[in-house]
Amino acid sequence: MSFLSLETELIEKIASYLHAQDIAALRSSCKRIHQIVEGSLFLQYLYRTELAGVYDPLWDLTSRSIVDRLVTLEQWEASWRDLGKYLVTPRLVIPSERDLFGPFFLCDDYLFAIDWQGHPNGLRRPALLYVDLRDALHTGQHSWKQIDYPPGSIAITQAFSIEEDDLVVSVLRCER
Repeated sequence: MSFLSLETELIEKIASYLHAQDIAALRSSCKRIHQIVEGSLFLQYLYRTELAGVYDPLWDLTSRSIVDRLVTLEQWEASWRDLGKYLVTPRLVIPSERDLFGPFFLCDDYLFAIDWQGHPNGLRRPALLYVDLRDALHTGQHSWKQIDYPPGSIAITQAFSIEEDDLVVSVLRCER
């Protein structure tokens, strides 16, 4: 018995376990398989979901129809295509007060900047800088607060519990 002699539903079920590139390769193998893949909303949904970079952990449950899932996927794709349409003018611009090459990240209502190495010629120490964004939005004013690390130290990692404890923990490596 050849693969092509299997029932359409069985071929569809087998193809549902393949990755998108394998489904594309299978679809191009012959006219019958191409028609099965093109005619199957289920395989089209699996194919497009993987190409979009999303994963549907409930794909094998019947709580929502494939048609509904395809509509949702199309809305998701349209949102990403039109992302720039929904961006607004920034409400707050916070210039850096020193040359920072370390990462910037948000934690609760704070913008953090880590100056991992400090100034190359040793004029300033490595530091953790932060701005309270909620306060900056309310007052229109901002100021970077700075926590200097000991001379010769390098920040390895940071941990934060701002909302509840106003706690910042820095793990440093000291070079002596």
